[in-house]
Amino acid sequence: MFDPFGVPAKDFINAIYRRVLGREPDEQGKLLQKGLSVRFDEETISSVLESLLESEEFNNGRMRSLILKMVGRENCIGSRVTYSLGERCFTSWLLKNTGNKNRSGPFDWIFSSPDMALDLIDNQFKNFLDPAYHLTTPLEQRDAPNINKSSNLYYEQHFGIKNVYNHHDILTPDNLNYFRRGVDRFLYDLKNEASTRLIMVHTGKSIDDNYISKLIEALCRISNKFSILMVSISSSQMYDRNFSMISSSPKHVHVHFRATSSLGPLNFQDPVDDIVFTRGILGYLRSLGDNN
Repeated sequence: MFDPFGVPAKDFINAIYRRVLGREPDEQGKLLQKGLSVRFDEETISSVLESLLESEEFNNGRMRSLILKMVGRENCIGSRVTYSLGERCFTSWLLKNTGNKNRSGPFDWIFSSPDMALDLIDNQFKNFLDPAYHLTTPLEQRDAPNINKSSNLYYEQHFGIKNVYNHHDILTPDNLNYFRRGVDRFLYDLKNEASTRLIMVHTGKSIDDNYISKLIEALCRISNKFSILMVSISSSQMYDRNFSMISSSPKHVHVHFRATSSLGPLNFQDPVDDIVFTRGILGYLRSLGDNN
């Protein structure tokens, strides 16, 4: 059939869903793919775009993004080097979406866990970059063509983390070099910057003082010029959203955030949770390491 854009209907729907809604197509999107495979003309394409742009999901998401950027400008954390320590894309996205991301590092767009992060730092990313552990995920095993791209067998076997390099095929030389540069930059800044800020956000089992001590010890074997913000997240509709202090030392601050909604890949379900969380985290980051 005639294809006005030179791309299959499926690829077109995938692209506009990612651009407009920031996610992969759901069941409704798959129905649109089938419809466009029958009729793929300007009128139908305009109708699809119009429905997405007028959707509640798009308009709520757009307003949420604008508000978070405003919160970021009001709570700028300054120019000190700041890196994510995981445990997923949310941490880097928070810094980027508020205009406070000033470095790209190895934890930015990967899946990890606190234990995996400790292992990465403890062996200075040796297993992370070792091609012997790299494996491309077959297309039929991915949730979508552009995610779950590749794994690290070491971290899958030892920590149960699948598809570590979620958005990258690590077996592609350009992608491997991308992560090498991120690792080199991270280690260089730890050793050479006056004080590097690190932030880890996690939703799994509680991080205890023993874990934090091990992480600080591992980092100190590289450099002692850092400070860490650890953020534990839980959700409950029975209580008000709030922050509470768990522990602190000259090298770290550990806080708990209780949300009223669950945390998705990049946002909380409730936009108010996003706003309160973002404002609080940027405040903690701004003051982190003041006594270093």
